Amino acid sequence: MYYRKERDKYILYMKKGEFVTDSLKKFAKEVEIQGGAILGIGAISDPTLSYFNARTKEYLSKSFNGKYELLSCIGNFSFKEEKIFPHIHAVLGSNKFETIGGHLTDCIVEVTAEFFIFPSKKIERKFDEKIGLFLWDLE
Repeated sequence: MYYRKERDKYILYMKKGEFVTDSLKKFAKEVEIQGGAILGIGAISDPTLSYFNARTKEYLSKSFNGKYELLSCIGNFSFKEEKIFPHIHAVLGSNKFETIGGHLTDCIVEVTAEFFIFPSKKIERKFDEKIGLFLWDLE
C-alpha cells in the first residue's frame, strides 16, 4: 500500500495481493483517521458481499470466486466499538458485463485498487436496538 497526502485528502494505492479492508484499517491507524469518506475503483478477486435484511436484522453474506472490476466503491470511516470501521459499499463488474453489489466485506486486490480518502472529525457508531445496526452517533 502506498499513499500520499494532498491538502484535504489522501490518495491511496493498493497493490496485487492486498486485502482491501485490512489495508484500509492499517492506513487509517497509520495516519490517525477518525472519520471520513472513501471513494475507490480497481480490479479485485474473490469478494465477499453482504446484504442487511431489515426485517430479520441480520446480514446475509455471499462469497464470489473469480476476478471483478471494482466499478464503484463508496463508503466511510467511523469508530464501532472503539475500533476503526471502514464501511464500504461496492458495485462489481464481471467479465460477462454483469454487475453485483452490496456491502463489501472484503476482497483481494487482483491488479490495482485506487482510493481517495477525505478525512473528517471523529465519527462514532452506537448500536440502535430498533434498527439492529450500529448507526452514526452525532449527538
